[in-house]
Amino acid sequence: MESNFIGIHKKFLRHPLGREYEMMISPPIPDNRQAPYGIPPLGKKIKAFRPIKNVRFHALDPEFHKYDNLEQCILASAIKAIDFGFTKGFACYGKKIKFQDL
Repeated sequence: MESNFIGIHKKFLRHPLGREYEMMISPPIPDNRQAPYGIPPLGKKIKAFRPIKNVRFHALDPEFHKYDNLEQCILASAIKAIDFGFTKGFACYGKKIKFQDL
């Protein structure tokens, strides 16, 4: 496993084919040492993935112990990341996009 955190990119990324924007989140997949429902370790490092230690990302604890299976873990991580991202705000061409207080 390369990252122990849910990564949330601080900026929206513009999709190259139009006026669409992307929010980048990266939920970690636990191995079977981190959670009973985790996948077996691959035995080698995957070079495309790097630990979340970058100033471009927010990092959240995935809390693997709270879930019974991988599906619950991934779904909860995605919801947590989206909620955190819009609460904290995303940068988009110099503007901040975030939830408003009502």
